[in-house]
Formats: sequence, structure tokens, C-alpha cells
Amino acid sequence: MLWRIRGDFRLGKEDKGLPLWAFGLALMAIGGIGLLCGRLIKAAVSRQREFLADASAVQFTRNPTGLTGVFQKLQQMDSRLISPGAEAASHMFFGNALNPSFWENMFSTHPPLTESLDC
Repeated sequence: MLWRIRGDFRLGKEDKGLPLWAFGLALMAIGGIGLLCGRLIKAAVSRQREFLADASAVQFTRNPTGLTGVFQKLQQMDSRLISPGAEAASHMFFGNALNPSFWENMFSTHPPLTESLDC
């Protein structure tokens, strides 16, 4: 995949290798894709853990109406954060702490409260 990256500094020899800037650009693209995949995995794992935590809370307390009441109260509150560092700690909040956007459902670390109420 990677062609000749090293440079030949001999006089009269034409460089036929991959330019160094193209290699750097490819590394940046690979890093961006890796960051995107990492955030998607973090969000999916966090959502699954929240579903399991809700199920174990109902199993432990044997009171599903109490958990439903908590979810209804949380749905009435707004838990959005405006801080630029909110994404780093978004998995620790009850609701979705990030600002809404097109990708909100994919990157949300908690399931929507309407889905939690259905369970």
C-alpha cells in the first residue's frame, strides 16, 4: 500500500516515491476514522450499560413504578452542557449532556428516556 517513502538525494535521479505530505494526509484520515469509530463504540457501550443498569435496578428494588417516576422527572429537566469539555464526561450524566445535532442519536451515551420508560 505504501510506496517508496524514503527520498533519494542523488543528483540526476527522479523521485518516484510517495510524497511525504500524502503520507501525512493518509495518517490524518486514518486517525480521524479511528476517532470516529472510538466515539461510536464508547457511546454504544455506555447505552448498553445504562439499559442493564435500569434492568438491574428494577430487579433489585422490585419496584418498576419508582424507576418510571424517576425517568419522568428526568425527562422534564434539561441536562444539556455548554462546556467545550462536555463530551469527555458525557457518559457520567443521566441524560444526554451534549447539544442536539444531526448525530445526536449515534453519539448519545444514554438511551433516550422514552426508550427507558418503555423497558
